[in-house]
Amino acid sequence: MTTGLGYLYLLTPEGMKAKLRLTRAYLDRKEAEYKVLRREIKTMRAYLARPEGDEQPMGPWRLHYTDKGR
Repeated sequence: MTTGLGYLYLLTPEGMKAKLRLTRAYLDRKEAEYKVLRREIKTMRAYLARPEGDEQPMGPWRLHYTDKGR
């Protein structure tokens, strides 16, 4: 039976700094994605809350993907 510790490693001070930089960059990217998704969800909810007959053919969120080339 194993304890789940397959290996142990040490980080040098430079390695720890690099790891922190990568972690910060990753978190920044994910927070930016989160903000975009929150705006998109808010837009979609507002669109879906409109009275019937007041719809645009493709919905306002379609522009987000078109503008980014997706």
